[in-house]
Amino acid sequence: MIYSFLLSIFIIFIIYLISGSLASLAILLFTLLSGILLCNTIEKKNRQKGLYLFFIVFSIYTLFALFHFLSFSLDYQNFALDWRDEYKYFTISESYSYASISKIFKDCFIDKIHIENEGYIFYIATLSSIAQSLFDGNHLLYQFLGTTLVGTLNSILLYKLLLLYVKKNDSFKNALIFMLFSAAFQYSFFLLRDIFILFFYLCGFIIISKRFSFQGLVELALLAFLIWNIRFEHGLFFIIFILYYIYIRFKKYKVLFIIIFIALCIASFSIIERNTAGIIQTYRYYSAFTQESALSVEGSLGKIIYTMPSPAREVGILLNSQIQPFPSWNNLVNSNNIFSALVGLLPIVYSLFWFVIIFSLFRWLILSKKYRYLSTNLILLLAIGIAFLVGNLVNPTLRRLLCIYPIFFLVYTILKSKTISKSELKKTSIYATSMYLYFIIVYIVIKNV
Repeated sequence: MIYSFLLSIFIIFIIYLISGSLASLAILLFTLLSGILLCNTIEKKNRQKGLYLFFIVFSIYTLFALFHFLSFSLDYQNFALDWRDEYKYFTISESYSYASISKIFKDCFIDKIHIENEGYIFYIATLSSIAQSLFDGNHLLYQFLGTTLVGTLNSILLYKLLLLYVKKNDSFKNALIFMLFSAAFQYSFFLLRDIFILFFYLCGFIIISKRFSFQGLVELALLAFLIWNIRFEHGLFFIIFILYYIYIRFKKYKVLFIIIFIALCIASFSIIERNTAGIIQTYRYYSAFTQESALSVEGSLGKIIYTMPSPAREVGILLNSQIQPFPSWNNLVNSNNIFSALVGLLPIVYSLFWFVIIFSLFRWLILSKKYRYLSTNLILLLAIGIAFLVGNLVNPTLRRLLCIYPIFFLVYTILKSKTISKSELKKTSIYATSMYLYFIIVYIVIKNV
């Protein structure tokens, strides 16, 4: 743990020397302090592993945030593109450099001048304002590190979640695996809002995994409100987890549960009604955009899937969403410098990694019927996760699905730790990797025929 802490300090020092940004140095130190404080919420016997996990993740994520920044510093024209969401958000943050926090709050939550993403815009704009008033001004790396702040804290939350189900060593090992091999790694240094949604979803998963309390119910309602202000659709779906939390407490009292369910639906109805037009418009936009994007690429897997009849098309879209990006080497091939190439390696890793996870769950739960070893609550939680995937078929973008992945990984970890032998784990991983490689070969053959 001491060595990993010293490594974190060393990387902070290196980043300050390279960037020269005092604001970046400040947010790195704040991230380190925040992680240590959050680790203090872990029971003492498990705390040291939590700190060790955090320092490792912090060091690696921060280093890749630097790579991401350097890749665009060497090729800023590739960053300054109107269609790139990161550039849009950075431009917005720049526009608030000299604004007061009260002005930012008014624009985002009272006047709502941005229409959507108000919560996330408030965050990046506030960072920009603080950097300008207290340090040496807003900086692209500083904004990337604003995402890394939340991304590194996710490692502690995931560790805390796993601790509720499996032993300390299994929790540590699997939390580290997820943070370094899943898509959470890449999106933890991109200037995007998705990692924040993952953060609040993880907070929610921890709450619903504990004994019911009215404090927990209030906390879930607060989380739903925060998520609504980052992306409304994710906040709307989060209501299902609130219902799940109430159900597992009052399922023995069916009448009481029905009353609570109706009351919650009535309370939510006005919010849904006010945003119905926006939801329908968003649904139509993403449906048209996704289909057009898929059909525009000749010989692509997406085009083949979208030309299939229903329901084969929907099943194909769902399965395809779990091996994204495919082909995974596009970013690496299209990289313009060594730093963008390093970042481009990540999709190759997390695309294969997640396919292994999903393949393993299918094999264990469906073929080997290991679902018998799961509690009813976990099976219900898994069903909610699948419903989330199905609900996003109109736009199954990886970063939009990421927030639900901890549920699948939690079930994978529980099965792997409690019911799967080492030989079975190895065999399943080999099968999954072989199938993934087979998909690549078939894709290359079709592409070049």
